[in-house]
Amino acid sequence: MAERHGEDEAAQDEPTTDADGSTGGIGRRSMMKALGATAAVGGLGLGTLSGNAAAADVDLSGGGTSIPVGEYTWDGSGLDVGSGDAIVGEGSAGDVVLNLESGTMDGDIGGRLENVVVRGSNEDSKAGINLRPGATVDGFVWPEGGQRDEDRAFYTPDGGNDRLTVRNSAWGWMVNNGAYLDKPPVTMENCAAVNNNIANVRVGHRDGTDESERTVIRNSLIAVTKQVENDSTNIPHSRGIRLRHPADLLIENCWFIYLDVDGTADIVELHDGAAGSTVEIRDCAFYNDSDGDLVRDKSGGEMDVTIENCTVAGSGSRTVEPDFDGSGFTEDDSVEFPYPSAVTGYAAADEIEGVGD
Repeated sequence: MAERHGEDEAAQDEPTTDADGSTGGIGRRSMMKALGATAAVGGLGLGTLSGNAAAADVDLSGGGTSIPVGEYTWDGSGLDVGSGDAIVGEGSAGDVVLNLESGTMDGDIGGRLENVVVRGSNEDSKAGINLRPGATVDGFVWPEGGQRDEDRAFYTPDGGNDRLTVRNSAWGWMVNNGAYLDKPPVTMENCAAVNNNIANVRVGHRDGTDESERTVIRNSLIAVTKQVENDSTNIPHSRGIRLRHPADLLIENCWFIYLDVDGTADIVELHDGAAGSTVEIRDCAFYNDSDGDLVRDKSGGEMDVTIENCTVAGSGSRTVEPDFDGSGFTEDDSVEFPYPSAVTGYAAADEIEGVGD
């Protein structure tokens, strides 16, 4: 990976317009130019939360309240934000830290969660924040993850056509999927998912979501650099992005790093349960030392796949299983891969175990 940097401020490439009318952020080329030669809360009860000397105890029970800059202890409960409400950490990226000291890390977000870093491993058997259709997460970083049998950083309990947005966030070391977001349409931008078992990111549309809705993953880093954690019901088998149900999926301007470690799987897996999907992968860089396919199609060709302007390096597999339109992959070992901090804007994202050169 390239030398660490803070949040990127380079000018954008010409943006891509999504099906929902939104446009993309920083393109891969602008990100690499920026890297240079280096590689307020309605109805919120935040459990046990107390500040250190830099931030006194805060009352988070009222509407429109934000969390002052500081470091807090947290029992992992009560992170509930209704639709139209928000919990926002003040200051710059990473200035609000919740130290997870006991219990299970959970929550339910229907509104907006912004600028919160969670430190410490989950203490109980299950962890994860429920993200409802229409919710926005902009800046959530959990380096230590869960490391228990039912862990996931994010989970979608409901479907529906309201778009879920996850930006500027990072998660690692989850046992049961990193981001388990396979119901509503999702826009994921400037995120890092590192060393999560089953799938670093799982998407797809079901439970009331139109298959024709578009899910977008862009400007994000997906990596497996060490053997992932597993439990008695799962072997180490870490996919990168897993399309589990039918959808219109766009993956663009992303970086994938899969090293030669035990427990790797296919980097992009198109599951047979997602037959009928339209998939476009463009302007992405792959570094693969593993035996996993670059792209696997378990549907037997029952998908419309386009692969355009992607590069690949490393000593591993070059297998692309589906027939596809587009220019596909070219070998290029000169591409430099950014640290999670450069992708997300959060220095704490580099503290995920396994992040290094």
